[in-house]
Amino acid sequence: MSGNHCWLDPAGSKSETAELQGKAEGIINDAKELTAHLSTLSSAVEENKQVQRRFICIIKQDKLKNSVKQSDFDIILEGNLTAHGGDGAVDVLLFEGIGGRDDIFASQ
Repeated sequence: MSGNHCWLDPAGSKSETAELQGKAEGIINDAKELTAHLSTLSSAVEENKQVQRRFICIIKQDKLKNSVKQSDFDIILEGNLTAHGGDGAVDVLLFEGIGGRDDIFASQ
C-alpha cells in the first residue's frame, strides 16, 4: 500500500482515539495532582517567609534596640503564630521525598 499512511481503517482509528482519550485523561489527572501539590508548596513558601521575617526582626530587636518599630513587633507576632502553630498540610511535606522524616508517630 502506498500513499498517505495517516489515513487508517475505521477500526484502527477508533482504537487510536480511545488510546489518546485515555492518555489525555491521565494527563488531566496528573495536572490536577500537580496543581494541588503546587498550592501546598506555595503555602509552605509563604509560611517560611513569615518565619524568616520574624527571625530578622528578632535579631534587630536584640542588636539594634533603638531602631525597632511597631511593624517589627507585628511581624514577630505573626511569625510566632506561624512558627509555633504549624500547618498540617505543610507539615506533611516534612515526610515526603529523599531525607523526609520517617517517624510518623509521636511518642512521649
